[in-house]
Amino acid sequence: MSVGPQDVISALTEVFHRFDLNDDGVLDSAEFATFDKLVSGDSFPTNDSLRLEDWLDFYRQTFVVGDIGPGVMSDLGKLGYDENLKLSNRVARLINGNTLNSLFMAALHEIFSRFDRDTDGVLNAVELKTLDPESFEFDILEYTTQADTCSFGDFVRAFRVLAAKDIDAAWNVLKKMGYNHNLELDSRLKRLIAAGAPTPEFVNAIRDIFERFDFDQNGLLKKSELDLFQIACDGESLDDELFQTVTGGKDGLDLETFIDNFYKQTALDCEETFDELKFLGYDGDLVLDEIAGKLLAGSRLTPTFQDVLNEIFTRFDADHDGELNADELTAWNLAATAAAMEAEQLQTLLEEFETGPHGGLTKKGFLDAQHRRTACDFFDVWDEIQSLGYDDELHLDSNITKLIANGELTVAFRSMLEDLFVQFDEDKDGCLSRDELNRLSKFGSDNDQDLDDLTFQSIGRYCEVDSRGYLTKQGFMQSYYRQAAAYPQDVMNEIMNWGWSHRL
Repeated sequence: MSVGPQDVISALTEVFHRFDLNDDGVLDSAEFATFDKLVSGDSFPTNDSLRLEDWLDFYRQTFVVGDIGPGVMSDLGKLGYDENLKLSNRVARLINGNTLNSLFMAALHEIFSRFDRDTDGVLNAVELKTLDPESFEFDILEYTTQADTCSFGDFVRAFRVLAAKDIDAAWNVLKKMGYNHNLELDSRLKRLIAAGAPTPEFVNAIRDIFERFDFDQNGLLKKSELDLFQIACDGESLDDELFQTVTGGKDGLDLETFIDNFYKQTALDCEETFDELKFLGYDGDLVLDEIAGKLLAGSRLTPTFQDVLNEIFTRFDADHDGELNADELTAWNLAATAAAMEAEQLQTLLEEFETGPHGGLTKKGFLDAQHRRTACDFFDVWDEIQSLGYDDELHLDSNITKLIANGELTVAFRSMLEDLFVQFDEDKDGCLSRDELNRLSKFGSDNDQDLDDLTFQSIGRYCEVDSRGYLTKQGFMQSYYRQAAAYPQDVMNEIMNWGWSHRL
């Protein structure tokens, strides 16, 4: 397609009207500077006021006889025109000359309504505070005709200026507001906001989130509770300054303010809200993941999940003192996550949650700790309890129930272990020496390796031994209890190798 001078004149006319921001038929020094910055990369205000004919004459001088100067085409390329002088969709979908696209106008009307909370057609001083200049790429107050108020006309004027100055910035704002490249509103956002207010479904979800983190159920999210909420959303806690800002200097955040803050964030940057809802377990239809429903009921653990945690606590309380000491907590964590518990993690548990007279974590402390972790990341907790033998309906694996019940070895398993102990206590001294343990470890298997020093020493650390370091009968029971509590499938495999599975 050949491009002639008249095509260039038409494009230049569109550009003139695009930058004639007050529609007075003249490019004043500020308007010309805005244009010049885009095409030259710098801003050179001029004292002259350019009328359209002056503007076109300026460019006509660059035409070569019968041809078009490369400088003109370069300028137009920077303003959204291709080599055939067709305006790019990215520009045309927002602005053409001094006219905003109808879809763009509809989007601006919807965005304006988000912040016009009292629906009076004007953004008042309170509503204007929500319009964060950093999120909007400009300060709306620069375009208002009356102090502390913004009409829809002011709002449109501000976006027209932004589209003329920086088309990419205008699209960035629209993206934050939930619009795609076709100026279609994200369907997920329609489930959150309607007519300048959060939808009932969104309010219900926010209320459920509030209750999830209101651990003391006093109707106020204090600093520690808001920290956990924030960690669940983006992995970072609130600093004191931000906490004071969010709460308005109060001791905590009430439900009404929590809902309002969630709405304002969504109005300004819906993607951030979408991410937070996803981290908190909600899908695009505001339906909470069924896993969360099995673990949490508002600010409480479900009765079934509480029973699960009670069983896990009892299972790993190997010495039956009503507390989980450092070794027992380490065994629990290793079985649940396949990773050793870090010293800092252990210290936090024992400092922040209830401990008993022996310095270990009480059952209440354990449940409180798991409650907080579940509120923040129930997916991880779900994986852990499945590693500990629970299925999708929170039923305990039968391998465990055959071995352990109510924190004790089952009668059948204990009877089996007693026979095994007698069989390998060859010198009948009531203990198992290292040689006897080596022979037991090879029983019914192809393993011909003796126990290494680390394994033998760990047996002596966690289980009862006599003065010689030999494993007593009680220590033998303790050893298998710990294995069955953490790795029931491994123990069941051993029993199958012994040929004794029928005894369970």
